[in-house]
Amino acid sequence: MERKIGDIKDKKLKAENITLAAIYNILFTNDIVCSLIVEMLSALRKSELCRFRVKQQGNKLEQLMLQYEKKINKIAGHRAFFMADANQYVADEVQPDLLKMEYSIKMEFDKFRIENSALLAKVELTRCMAELACLSLDKRIEEVRPYNKEVAGITYLRLTDAFKVLDELSDTLYRGGTVTSTKAIIAKGVWLSYNENLLIAILSAARSMSQTS
Repeated sequence: MERKIGDIKDKKLKAENITLAAIYNILFTNDIVCSLIVEMLSALRKSELCRFRVKQQGNKLEQLMLQYEKKINKIAGHRAFFMADANQYVADEVQPDLLKMEYSIKMEFDKFRIENSALLAKVELTRCMAELACLSLDKRIEEVRPYNKEVAGITYLRLTDAFKVLDELSDTLYRGGTVTSTKAIIAKGVWLSYNENLLIAILSAARSMSQTS
């Protein structure tokens, strides 16, 4: 009887640890996206590309980020300082990959002699990472569900709306004859080259921090 109770406790603890690691992974990935959005909007608003429609989309993104921040602060509570330190740790871990990805995207724009390639690379990197955040959340839920069926309840952390606005923003900024082919090259080349490394780095950092919590 005691052994059976012990097995139940072990399974419960394993489910809790797996779920916790997945949630940290999602939060860390989302935090990277939020930081990229802030940096990208700052650069975009200083440029000549920031016109009426772009301003609207930028304001919408800012509003979505504020809503997300309030949501996370409410959830984190007394763990907010821990999360801030952990987020900085993850950011440092993946920064080299992000810089490589941004530079590679810029190079693709440069091949087509597209103006403002550095700024557009920031936009595309942010869009790509927002998509990664959404896909990563879906993947984490899929992995955790066999251990914890209630994990589906964390879908409220998905940055769906932010990704949609970023996708619309990219269409607004890139609209032109070479846009479709450029975005296709980025999606099939640069994006596929770096997303696996980013996922590994983020997941590794998430697991590391969950073990110290």
